[in-house]
Amino acid sequence: MKNFLLIFLLAMISELAPAQNRIAVLLNDKNGTPYSFSNPSAYLTQHAIARRAQFSIALDSTDLPVNPAYISAIQNTGAMVLNTSKWLNAVTVDVSSAPNALAAINALPFVKQTKVVGRPGNNGHAVNKFSFVMQSLTERQHQLQRVASANSFYSYGNALNQIQMIDGDKLHDMGYRGNGKIIAMLDAGFFNADQMTVFDSLRAHNRIIDTYDFVDHQTNVYDDHTHGAMCFSIIGANDPGNLVGTAPEASFYLFRSEDANTENPIEEYNWATAAEAADSVGADIISSSLGYFVFDDPSLDHTYADLDGKTTPIAIAATIASRKGMVVVNSAGNEGNNFWHYIISPGDADSIITVGAVDSVEQYAFFSSTGPTADGRVKPTVAAQGMGTYVSNPYNNSVFSGNGTSFSCPVIAGMVACLWQSVPSATNIQIMGAIKQSASQYLNPDSLLGYGIPNFDSARMMLLSINNPNFGKGDFIENVFPNPFSQTLNVNFYAETNSKFTAEIFDMAGKRVTQKQGFFNPYMINSFQVQTSAFAKGVYMLRIVTDNAVYKRRIIKQ
Repeated sequence: MKNFLLIFLLAMISELAPAQNRIAVLLNDKNGTPYSFSNPSAYLTQHAIARRAQFSIALDSTDLPVNPAYISAIQNTGAMVLNTSKWLNAVTVDVSSAPNALAAINALPFVKQTKVVGRPGNNGHAVNKFSFVMQSLTERQHQLQRVASANSFYSYGNALNQIQMIDGDKLHDMGYRGNGKIIAMLDAGFFNADQMTVFDSLRAHNRIIDTYDFVDHQTNVYDDHTHGAMCFSIIGANDPGNLVGTAPEASFYLFRSEDANTENPIEEYNWATAAEAADSVGADIISSSLGYFVFDDPSLDHTYADLDGKTTPIAIAATIASRKGMVVVNSAGNEGNNFWHYIISPGDADSIITVGAVDSVEQYAFFSSTGPTADGRVKPTVAAQGMGTYVSNPYNNSVFSGNGTSFSCPVIAGMVACLWQSVPSATNIQIMGAIKQSASQYLNPDSLLGYGIPNFDSARMMLLSINNPNFGKGDFIENVFPNPFSQTLNVNFYAETNSKFTAEIFDMAGKRVTQKQGFFNPYMINSFQVQTSAFAKGVYMLRIVTDNAVYKRRIIKQ
């Protein structure tokens, strides 16, 4: 994966340049490209190709990288090439050191249009979207949270409320903790995330797959803004009794697309390029606590009419990301109590999950951006705790509570990974549909919370009824994971009646190597574990005997 990402980035011909006089060059076509539909492995990993195959997503022209000959011709004008976007068929450049480059670019026959996307404004930095209130916890608060989470698989510590609010703990207890799902986080930087103790487990299991900075064009994302590290902790933290995230066993790409020191439209193009990279390396989910509406140069600002899901570059890219089979989860914005009031882009994009914020008792948080979109669609999609949300401090590993839809977004994004792990045959559209239908005000959505606060256990049951042909037809083995396994085998079994069970594992010679007994509760997924460290490598047979029937599953010890 790391080597593939490097090849992907080299193909963009990125260079470092001053943050001014930035131009987006929009291209007419991809004629003459050396890339083809017959050889997708040249620009997609096997994981990305497999996702397309599994969900019958056809390759199209947006999958093909920008024509390298066009990039070379643009570069030969003296412009400094920054990033390329195959989805938008665009190249971003800096022309500050080549005064005649822009005219030369516009004269190229394959250039459709050029747009200014970055230059110094007259009013300084337009918006401080990464400001939030942080409060430290009292020791009494710590004690209450630890006691409250004592009966769960995880000792959630301070994260208990934000996870239990959406029934995330129930999925975790059943073994769905994000394992096998890949989340790409797009943010302004992940300061100190390579040293924070809450990510020790991810590092120990090599679950931070790779990183890249699309602003400064380097691999290090750990020396920039703290915002991404805090959002990351809401998903990936695993510090029992202190802070546990919503998907602590997921794997991650960490991408920096936002320059927190400026606010320019080029950041939307950076986001598109980062989202394309996420798709190309096979990410399942994008978690993005970013959004745009006003810029340092007011002449470049979006209007509310632009928030129709089809106008801003970042909304177009987010919609394409969804069409590639990923679930895009994006914050709604923190403009609820200021002059703008509405969601910010790409929160207006169609077929993504736009997340608003509630407080700890499930009431609308006053700062959370509101809907609808300019064309009248329901937004935000859903809401989660974004007021009093607990995060890890990148400077000293302490835990703070903070406010912002930046924090409610990763609460949902991590649980999307767990939900998808629980029903891997579901499409991204089915995942999003089940989340909406499970939410607290699905029948009466509004402009504050959209469809409301989702219940991920209910969403899982909805997906099971759609995607599992055995659901509702009696008992069945719902999942056995991981398979192949090494130390521990997890078994999920759906029972329609109260039943005693005996779970046995046999080797290929027919010798029983372990046995476990217990009771299944009716009308739910029952979970249990089998310790397998003493097993030799090889193929085994799991047999579950209940009062009603016998069920078998082939398993492999690696």
